[in-house]
Amino acid sequence: MGITAIKVDQRVIDIDSRRFASVEKALVELITNSDDSYARLERLGEAVSGVIHIEYERHQNGAMLVVADQAEGMTWQQALASLSYGGAHSPLARGEGTGRGYFGRGLKQAIFGLGYGWLETLHHGRYTRIDLFRGESGEYLYDDGDGDRDAKDTDYQRMGTDANGTRIVIVIDNPLVHVSQYRSVLMSVTHNIYLREILGRRQKVPVQNFLQIQIPNHHYNVISHPY
Repeated sequence: MGITAIKVDQRVIDIDSRRFASVEKALVELITNSDDSYARLERLGEAVSGVIHIEYERHQNGAMLVVADQAEGMTWQQALASLSYGGAHSPLARGEGTGRGYFGRGLKQAIFGLGYGWLETLHHGRYTRIDLFRGESGEYLYDDGDGDRDAKDTDYQRMGTDANGTRIVIVIDNPLVHVSQYRSVLMSVTHNIYLREILGRRQKVPVQNFLQIQIPNHHYNVISHPY
């Protein structure tokens, strides 16, 4: 398929994305989605690592935010479905309980609200990458890579998993977004009311530029590379 416009009135994305023009709001959505994905695996009786890796690089004129997990991962078709508006791609929408789906809620809003970025995902030996960005006329576009492919060793190494998982990379270049210092990002994650239940199940261990939040078989890392 190649480069395609998000199938919804572009004004809807404009309004929706403005709500996510914040590093903290983007982190809340992406962390919650990863945690939900692990929870679905646990309900199936599968052992999980619980790792959610968060990386924040602050540059002079912007920043980069990365959120990665070792949870379910997605097929190419599921990744495309997560970009739709009003689609029943979440378990809640399908009447299968709670949860926010395969990064469906908040993914596109977080990326477009902060700037541009991409989704990488591994699922049963297949690799998918989808890029989200604005066109020259301001339209909201995505490039689906013309499908998935066999996963390579370098994909597993880059994504920090030896099986399934998802990695979201956001380049923050929206001039309306406040590019926070590392300490502010750290505080926003550890004190956010919407993450209280998730973080309440974990022991918080700050180590220099890392925040490691752990319970057995679960941990979060927040890594900063200040510039």
